[in-house]
Amino acid sequence: MANMIKDKVAEDLKRGKIPRGAMRFVDNLCDASIFSADGDEDNKLNMTIYSGGVIKNHWYWDDLAIDLSGLSMNSKTLPILEDHDTSKKIAFSKEVLIDNENGVRVNSDKTVFLDTEESREFQKNSKTGFPYQASISVSPSQIQRLAEKEETEVNGFTMKGPGTVFRKARMNEGSVCVFGWDNKTQSSAFSKEEVDVDIDVIGASTEGAETSEEETKLELKDNNKGTTEEIPMTREELAKDNPELLASIEKSVTDSVTAALEAKHSGEKTELVAQVKTGDEKTLKLEKRELLRTEYENKLKASVIVSEQLSKSDVPLHLYVKVQNMFNVNDFTEGDDDGFKILNESKFTEAVVKEIPDWEETPDEDGDVAGVGFSKKTPETKADLSEEDEKETTDLANDMLSMAGQTNE
Repeated sequence: MANMIKDKVAEDLKRGKIPRGAMRFVDNLCDASIFSADGDEDNKLNMTIYSGGVIKNHWYWDDLAIDLSGLSMNSKTLPILEDHDTSKKIAFSKEVLIDNENGVRVNSDKTVFLDTEESREFQKNSKTGFPYQASISVSPSQIQRLAEKEETEVNGFTMKGPGTVFRKARMNEGSVCVFGWDNKTQSSAFSKEEVDVDIDVIGASTEGAETSEEETKLELKDNNKGTTEEIPMTREELAKDNPELLASIEKSVTDSVTAALEAKHSGEKTELVAQVKTGDEKTLKLEKRELLRTEYENKLKASVIVSEQLSKSDVPLHLYVKVQNMFNVNDFTEGDDDGFKILNESKFTEAVVKEIPDWEETPDEDGDVAGVGFSKKTPETKADLSEEDEKETTDLANDMLSMAGQTNE
């Protein structure tokens, strides 16, 4: 019977639909009653809707526990109903207290009774000592399925499979019940009425295969194996050749591994956090390498463009270096889709072509050369250079011509 239930749950989760009644639970350790504080005529509600322990043999989930650290309210106030019936309103609470020692309980001082027939009847019956039970309705968004003999930590204790842990869930409402809701839900209309859900499942696979958290962690290690070696490639090349590695570095860990980490011992959590930090460092290293590579390429392209244009001009060789230094490459770069600055070769070439005529050998009557942006440019003449400076300048000019595919004949 247990296997049949497991298969049904896996099938439902795969379809994204579960019975409405599967989100309502009675913890036998919980009840609801009223009391009056000294000197206070108003009744107050004493209600614990979940103890934090295991709800044994649930008709749909097997053994069930709700992780208190992942439990939150669906709205600012929690409705209190009778038998989960929205037409039977009892009260509402503006604060729900949650801790491992006391479980989930309403704050009596911040809970208000309604003036309804159901509320008045509940208060009257409770005063006479009628034993009401308490039930909780939650909507899970992340659950952990435990296989046979599998263990996990939840709410400060170890839970053994088979069973289910709601790792993340929101409280919809709490209810006072005459009898345990779980005892009648399976045979009621709620077991047939389905609701759409979007639940992330970790642990036992919904297709029947069992994937333990340890196997998931080992798979992550295999994906990261050997990634400490620096790879001289662009982001696009890395995404094409090894998308798994890039995803591991940029995203660090998948949501399922993060959830599994939260369910394991603190030692495993520390280990995986270190892996996340390493992944972030690798991402920064890749981005820095790509930035430096792009900057180098921009300067190289700029040098080639200047050299090509100079080779077509009448600018003396000993002025090539000065012309080269006239341009700030960063003034001609534009951001690409990845945020890297790329040289706009067209605009840079246009600026070089515009600048070169001012350096060609067209001296005015004073022997100077006119410049752009200032009255005159007065470079050193070849005769003013020492033999060592002249050789260095000539060698650099020849190198620039070589990059442009030209020769100095």
